[in-house]
Amino acid sequence: MMMGGWGHGSFGGMMNGRMPGGMMSGDFWWMGLIGMVIQLLFWDVIVVIAIRLFKKLHSRSHPNETRAIDILRERYAKGEIDTDEFNRRKTELQR
Repeated sequence: MMMGGWGHGSFGGMMNGRMPGGMMSGDFWWMGLIGMVIQLLFWDVIVVIAIRLFKKLHSRSHPNETRAIDILRERYAKGEIDTDEFNRRKTELQR
């Protein structure tokens, strides 16, 4: 005779060492894994965007230096200054 309730029959209790019922049974562990991977990717994207934004803003902090070196290169290319003068001024600008 089969008795109902926990531990007996196919309705309730342990069945083959597994808890009955959906997500609590351990059959969906992979959903948690996918969730963690998505979170890691999300935060990776946030960090990469922050780093690129920081670099972009930081590179704008010295626009005059870049323009001055461009002018120096033009003067060197035109022959207005020699190599020694070019190197000396370039070193001064990059300090």
